[in-house]
Amino acid sequence: MTATQFPAILPSLTGLGLVALGGAAGAVARYHMAAAIERRLGTAMPWGTLVVNLSAALLAGGLLALFNLGRLPVPAGWLLLIAGLLGSYSTVSSFSIQTLVLARQHGYPLRALLYVLLSVTGCLVLVTGGYLLGVWCCG
Repeated sequence: MTATQFPAILPSLTGLGLVALGGAAGAVARYHMAAAIERRLGTAMPWGTLVVNLSAALLAGGLLALFNLGRLPVPAGWLLLIAGLLGSYSTVSSFSIQTLVLARQHGYPLRALLYVLLSVTGCLVLVTGGYLLGVWCCG
């Protein structure tokens, strides 16, 4: 099995525990990262969520490379780090809500569009960069 295939769910409490442990750590990390970024850059744009999602994409690419190179165990590592940690660290729901709020409630449709473009293209570029960095470092 490679990491690009979603690992079969471990039918055990161990698998659920790994996802829960990673999820708890990721949620706390997201809260602190987003809050720190918004304290520095303000809230005119949802900078905290943008930085969280971009950094999650970079980490996901790097971890994918490490899984594919056999440097991290699949499926246990995948459940802990990808499904748990990055699953709760990155936030599509916050991204979606903040885009809608920017466009409709605050009346900034162009700012909302910029936010979408930065998020989507940035995440795709950084997941690729993270993967290439992981292969370069550990391949």
